[in-house]
Amino acid sequence: MTFMRIAPYGSWASVISVDQLIGSSIGLSAVQIDGEHLYWLESRADQRGRTSLWRRPLSGGEPVEVTPPPAYVRDRVHEYGGGEYHVSGGTVVYSEFSDGRLYAIRGEGPPTPITPESDFRFGDIRLPCVRTIQPPAKQPIPSLLLILTG
Repeated sequence: MTFMRIAPYGSWASVISVDQLIGSSIGLSAVQIDGEHLYWLESRADQRGRTSLWRRPLSGGEPVEVTPPPAYVRDRVHEYGGGEYHVSGGTVVYSEFSDGRLYAIRGEGPPTPITPESDFRFGDIRLPCVRTIQPPAKQPIPSLLLILTG
């Protein structure tokens, strides 16, 4: 016979930890199709929530991580982010969370910064995209920006 102990809500110890529950979870979002490829973002709990961009041919095959560590595809425009990347003609433009800059990846090449170091934040990466500057202790100032990648 098993004994069941009654305890107040939230005070009981679980045999399942949070790490066991979500430690290997992968979040998928922001799917785009460009030419013959499918692109998407993966957020990985085992990498402290780092989000990276992946690509796979529409015809099948193995996925390829387009932005391997330490790249972190994320933005903080208006604090919530969104539209962290855009792909067109095989060129990817994405917002790098670590420094807020935009980077371009052309074909199989490495990420190349296309914006200077600054206090600007970029999001909704398409034409045009949203750029904000976050003055200290003030509301963000948004603007629209046209990005030329060719």
